[in-house]
Amino acid sequence: MTELFSVLFWGAFILILHSYVLYPASLACLSIFRKRYRCPAGDGESTRSISILISAFNEERTIEERVRGFLSIDYPSFEIIVGVDGTSDRTTEFLNRIEDPRLKVVPFEKNRGKVWVLNDLQKLATGTILMFTDANTRLQAGALRKIEHHFANEKVGGVCGRQEILPPEDPGGLKLESEYWAFEGWLKKLEGDQGMTLGGNGAVYAVRRELFVPFATHARIADDFVLPLKIIEQGYYFVYEPEALAIEQSGDLRGEFRRKVRIGAAVMATLGTIKSLLNPLRGFAAYSLWSHKIIRWGVPFLLFVLFVSNLFLVSQSTLFYFTLVMQIVCYAVAAIGVVGLLRGIHIPLASHLGYFAVANGALLIGYVSSIVKRPETKWEVSRN
Repeated sequence: MTELFSVLFWGAFILILHSYVLYPASLACLSIFRKRYRCPAGDGESTRSISILISAFNEERTIEERVRGFLSIDYPSFEIIVGVDGTSDRTTEFLNRIEDPRLKVVPFEKNRGKVWVLNDLQKLATGTILMFTDANTRLQAGALRKIEHHFANEKVGGVCGRQEILPPEDPGGLKLESEYWAFEGWLKKLEGDQGMTLGGNGAVYAVRRELFVPFATHARIADDFVLPLKIIEQGYYFVYEPEALAIEQSGDLRGEFRRKVRIGAAVMATLGTIKSLLNPLRGFAAYSLWSHKIIRWGVPFLLFVLFVSNLFLVSQSTLFYFTLVMQIVCYAVAAIGVVGLLRGIHIPLASHLGYFAVANGALLIGYVSSIVKRPETKWEVSRN
């Protein structure tokens, strides 16, 4: 039994280390020696029409300001199609105040969920490029041109922009969320160097209209993860453009916790739509998918295995005694960090460990909820 627990301990340790350290390091080294994709040279002329698709639900606080901001973008040919998903507030009313031929407002009586709305909106789109963004997002000037430029390369099927999380306005805001997205952006850039950025972000990503694959609607899925992988599955590049900037406001720990629970609940349904890319024969795509996503999603279970196996090994050597003590200390410090974050206090190291623990705990709850009940495709907005 000792040998079994030793294998479990070191296996879990290596997998966690690989996802957070070894995989990013391997990407950085690979980008130095080989880049499969480079952005087309020159600025070029923006000639492709773009349809900006937005699914909105109870967004009366920000929707009018955001859409007017989109309409002020300097780009020669674009339209905005907003699907109002069975709203219970005045979202539709505020949108109808805007008189602009480039804006189409499509109200739906029943709240069905984001993927249902996007499936319907893409049928109404006239642009050669479909861009997806969120109702609470601000796009920086030049974002559309930066994204469109990549489509000059016929191998490019989709482009993901950079999401920047602003520092929180309230004391309970979560500064660590912006650090997390900065790290994710760095990984997306390195993956994009190989033509295979794994997933976009809901704030800003775009695909060729003819490559759009309707989203599965039997359960909640992550649209900004599934569609980019469907593009890659068809043999096209999905790349990253850091200068196409989308800005959102940081939330608080509770909001981030709810978001991670939703992600956890959607994992199994999401994986079921991209099974072919899990095959190691798919090369870099499979390596990145397993390293960046699958193993990362499995960290809650790996942490459990790491702790329990360590309990059985603690009497075997001083090393295992030390690793058990370190795990207990880390969880204790994380608990302090969580209390601090809930009170709007940032404690160096403790806050980072607390954020890590909360994120993985939320994923685990999401997994359990997806097993005990059928995940809903409907969603609700949680804004600060």
